[in-house]
Amino acid sequence: MKYSTAAFLFLVMFCFYHTAFSNDRNELAKIFRKSVDYAPKDTYEDYLSSRSTEPLFLSERRVFYPAPNTRKSSSISKIFVITESVLYAQVESYVLRYINDIQNVYGCTIVSQQVSSSATAENLKNLIISEYEEGILSGTVLIGDLPAAWFEIQNDFDYYGYAEFPCDLFLMDLNGTWTDTNGNGKYNSHTGNVSPEIFVGRISTANMGNFMQEVQGMKDYLDKNHDFWTGTTSLNLQKGLTYTDYDWQTYSYFLHDLQYLYGSNYQALTPNNLPAFGKTDYINRLNNEVYEFVQLSCHSSWTLHRMYGSNPNTYEQIYNDEIYNIPPKAIAYNLFCCSGVRWTNTGSDGFLGGAYVYHSGSKTLASVGSTKTGSMLGFSYFYSHLFNEKAIGMALKNWWIDYVGPTHDFDELCWFYGMSIIGDPLTNPLYLAPETPLPPEYVIVSFSDGNINLTWDKVWDCSFYAIYSSDNPYSAFPDDWIIEDDNVTTESWTDTNVSSSKKFYIVTAVRAKAMH
Repeated sequence: MKYSTAAFLFLVMFCFYHTAFSNDRNELAKIFRKSVDYAPKDTYEDYLSSRSTEPLFLSERRVFYPAPNTRKSSSISKIFVITESVLYAQVESYVLRYINDIQNVYGCTIVSQQVSSSATAENLKNLIISEYEEGILSGTVLIGDLPAAWFEIQNDFDYYGYAEFPCDLFLMDLNGTWTDTNGNGKYNSHTGNVSPEIFVGRISTANMGNFMQEVQGMKDYLDKNHDFWTGTTSLNLQKGLTYTDYDWQTYSYFLHDLQYLYGSNYQALTPNNLPAFGKTDYINRLNNEVYEFVQLSCHSSWTLHRMYGSNPNTYEQIYNDEIYNIPPKAIAYNLFCCSGVRWTNTGSDGFLGGAYVYHSGSKTLASVGSTKTGSMLGFSYFYSHLFNEKAIGMALKNWWIDYVGPTHDFDELCWFYGMSIIGDPLTNPLYLAPETPLPPEYVIVSFSDGNINLTWDKVWDCSFYAIYSSDNPYSAFPDDWIIEDDNVTTESWTDTNVSSSKKFYIVTAVRAKAMH
């Protein structure tokens, strides 16, 4: 009932919240003066100088269709997985396992392709548009150091001066008009149909500096991603946390909009209600097994949080390495932290969004935030969609559509055009791995010496298989099918009790259910 109450509140307060957010934007933007002095100094030219100049490479397109009996997601129909080609050669089995996991969870078609890192953002977008035109595309997962488009604003928020930043909305919006009016390689105008058609998320360990080597970091991330989807990860309680620093603690939606994901099962902590609010307490909570999802509102740069607590004139700094070395235990983070997910910096310190996500011992799979000054508002829209549609990428895409809307004014350019997802955009913090996953693929039936032999492809991390039979393939499964054997531990089985002229089989893979 708690979720029904949350949904009811959302309907009642929908119009009020949108008005409140619009009225608050100017006041909230003034608060960023504490963050602007340590905003990122890297430039588009720096970014270009770090990119590969190897010849452009594009692999063949490979399509993975779901098994016929797959339960399909109501919101996700096709995912495009694009992997940087040099990296792919070193992690191919990990990527294929990821594709298998996502297909098992969402029951969707998955298309896989590899592209060289020398591709431009425009090359990447054209590839995505072509896939979109092949049939409904829900989202794109970028694996490895793939290109980004950049956007520039001459006077950010009409107050803070020039800003340039990577902008993944460019890859999400497939039919709007993006213009670089001065020909410097950075877009500065976005018109027409500006709402996104798909979501985009980036899984890349390339810019984590001294924290890890790219290939091993990617393998470690995809290992823990696999553990999550298959139920190996011991999950936390279904509980959220909002941790809101001094400057935002009087805005109730910063504290309480997480109710649209968790109902009443969350904590809202501020300097007003927690005397210990600050660096030590926050780090301890990141190491706590209780929380699945954390929203942090804090002055930040790409390498540190600056937490003020109860005194607006003093602060404590929390650096990337301190976050990384905890390592964090929540499944996902919403970082209302200026420039917190600016992944394009190539220094030794990595970046905050990656520090939360990429430690091999962390349970975190995704962080949502901005590559510039500004971040998300309208949290209720995001969390309502996350509750209903499960994947963080779908929630962010629909937040763009429902909260930001069909036209984007100057304030919205400044606030939201840096919004990005670091890690797996298909992450669902409420996910429970099922006890029985999808049937194995490529089941082969053969007949010899009066026996029927079944063989099939191995299912990742399967505990055992169960074999069902029926003389009617249209019988309701599993109620009207006979269990022939429910503890098969190899990828083959023989029926020595063949009595009917027609017999049909279903093979299912079984694993122990994850505890939650």
